[in-house]
Amino acid sequence: MPADAQEAVESRIRAATPPHSVRPWPLPIAESAHVDAIARRLAACTDDAQLAQAEDDLSSQLQMQGTPLWEPADERHSRVTFVWIGDAPHGVALYLNRFCDVMDIADTLMARLGTSRVHALTLRVPHSLLSSYLFIPLPHPPSVVLHRGVDPERMQPLLAAACEDPLAGSHIVNKLVIPGRQATPRLAVAAGPAAMRRRLWEDEPVETIPVRSLRGTYTDVELSLSVWSHPDCDVTSPVFLLTDGEVWREQFPIASELCRLVQAGRLAPMHVVFLDSGGARQRQLDYPASPPQSGRMLEQIRDHVAGHVGQGPWIVAGQSLGGLFALLCATRHPDLVAAAVGQSPSLWWPAIDPNDLSTNPYATRVEPNCQWNSAIPPRRGWFQELAEARDPAPVLIESGRYDWVLVDRLRDAAALLDSQGALIGYDEPAAGHDVLQWQASLPDLLCRAFSHVSEPRASGERG
Repeated sequence: MPADAQEAVESRIRAATPPHSVRPWPLPIAESAHVDAIARRLAACTDDAQLAQAEDDLSSQLQMQGTPLWEPADERHSRVTFVWIGDAPHGVALYLNRFCDVMDIADTLMARLGTSRVHALTLRVPHSLLSSYLFIPLPHPPSVVLHRGVDPERMQPLLAAACEDPLAGSHIVNKLVIPGRQATPRLAVAAGPAAMRRRLWEDEPVETIPVRSLRGTYTDVELSLSVWSHPDCDVTSPVFLLTDGEVWREQFPIASELCRLVQAGRLAPMHVVFLDSGGARQRQLDYPASPPQSGRMLEQIRDHVAGHVGQGPWIVAGQSLGGLFALLCATRHPDLVAAAVGQSPSLWWPAIDPNDLSTNPYATRVEPNCQWNSAIPPRRGWFQELAEARDPAPVLIESGRYDWVLVDRLRDAAALLDSQGALIGYDEPAAGHDVLQWQASLPDLLCRAFSHVSEPRASGERG
């Protein structure tokens, strides 16, 4: 690839890299009866042998009980205690989704109990919290630094040291690729007493039909496409297009849950089209597509699966950058998309000054076969596009309450959609930017989106 084309690709990657900002609320640290009891038990030991035995006994007890530990705080909140037992000369940090900032790791240090190897941290959270987490035994003493952007040299050693909670009652697969690690640690599950209990990872993947793949935007990467259809589908059945298709086909298989919803009468038989991402870098190139590119992708996908689906409405669903793609499709292509579901859609995009033509990939001249040209205008964000859209398809948005990078933007997005009569709904569960929450709520969100588009509308009514 010529140098100017490569720079254009890198510029696009930078534009699709999340911004970093300080968590705007203090860590909700709390006292715990569980921790007090453990501390008294360990303090009663009179020598190292007794202490080691007490640690082993505690580990066995917690292994049977399953961590984290939950206890009531008030009518709406619980105290949740995370426990780590092991050698950690520089301390252990809790890496709880959107509670921890890896650039300020000292903020979530766990307290060492006496001279033992037991570390604990208790937080006050809503009963409905659903969040995944890891532990990070620190490779060096923590240091407090003034806020700045993400520093890979500082972040990567911390992520490389991350490990799963061996005492957790439940784990899920971790999509994160950590440089230098052959195996990625599983994410542990922190589910409050009122949290959603759906566990798609326990279902078996169903057989899908591979169809002609899609060529990635700006690259020759092949994006796999596959289709699964409910056995009772007909020509009018809806089509759910799921971005990051490999996640919903293999890691969190969604088809069996959709079948259960059909059996319960909550959803009509449907087709599901799985659009694989091609990996983290590729999704940064493809999902923040320009209007011609997103339209071309949708048309190609519809063409490739035409022999397997009917004429029912298409609903696009995605998470994070995939959620951005879903919202862009609904805004730009209501002729191709009946509705969109965006879970934590990345509406911080673009993460560069869209008027800076020197770094704007849309304005960069590259070789003709790269599918771009210098005539494409500077990129605008989704908000600008929606404000000018004449008849966008309706959208359903979900934002984790603790996703501080996004939540304010998504509240604004819901308000703008509502003003245009294009909002199906806005949900804000007690979660972060977390696949654990996404898998718990996605089937219900698809039900609501389909119900909305299938409802009869009065003449002239939108959405």
